[in-house]
Amino acid sequence: MGEFDKDWLSLREPADHLARDTDLLQSLLEHLRAASDATTSTGSDMDHARSLSVVDLGTGTGSNLRYLQPRLGAHQRWQLVDNDPALLQVLPERLNAWAADQQLALFDNHSRIDGTAAQGHANSFLIDVISLDLATANPDVSEADLLTASALLDLFSAQRIDAIAEAAARASVPCLFALSYDGRIRCTPEHADDDHVFGLVNAHQQRDKGLGSALGPEGGAYMATALEKAGFAVSTRRADWQLDSSTNALQRELMNGWCQAAIEQSPSDLPRVRSWQHTRQQQIDSDELHITVGHIDVLGLPLT
Repeated sequence: MGEFDKDWLSLREPADHLARDTDLLQSLLEHLRAASDATTSTGSDMDHARSLSVVDLGTGTGSNLRYLQPRLGAHQRWQLVDNDPALLQVLPERLNAWAADQQLALFDNHSRIDGTAAQGHANSFLIDVISLDLATANPDVSEADLLTASALLDLFSAQRIDAIAEAAARASVPCLFALSYDGRIRCTPEHADDDHVFGLVNAHQQRDKGLGSALGPEGGAYMATALEKAGFAVSTRRADWQLDSSTNALQRELMNGWCQAAIEQSPSDLPRVRSWQHTRQQQIDSDELHITVGHIDVLGLPLT
């Protein structure tokens, strides 16, 4: 398992979508509707009032778009921001397959995604890809109606989160940051070495993952504080994975990733970690293991 591996992203997507908090989404939708109504009442361009410009940070293979697009409704323009060529290469295939399932007609060839348009019975959207290194640069959100990301904040440094919050404040753009890992892991049945292994995993999460010295489990809470300081009304909710025997493939890959991280963090603990892993793999194989992985969703709404 790697943070940016396309197969891992595909494997985790159903658990991600199931875990996301719907109350925060409803609050966002109400805010966006109110903002659209206010724009219309001032006599602004009606087409602009009905459209929604979305900037998605660290888009990967497009999971955040696949979750939000059907729920946002109306006409949308998405700017997908990423700098990983391997993920961007598979993005057209993933979005085309999803669009077909959604009965959306894509007006583009299947070999590229930039400039793609899609049209369905109830809504439509345009897609542009922005190649940007988020470790050093901020996206342009000056014309955005929504700034969003999924499973990203735990990879950022404090400095990068501060910069993104400040950019959002300057543009007065609502923010929805979903599925930030927050360090909580619980396995049932319990094991005597759970706390030790998960402590190593969480320490490893604070290594540089390509976006600066990562905050790891503190990333989501740090963004909530940064948005509050920048003048947003902030709400957070838990968005935990609940993984049972129906998600055995995800459990196995997650366990492999945790053990790899723990051993990298403390090589001398290899025998202890491998023994723990052996027990956990047996429990997965016998459909006995339940895993809770803690995440939080963060919603920031501008006060002005």
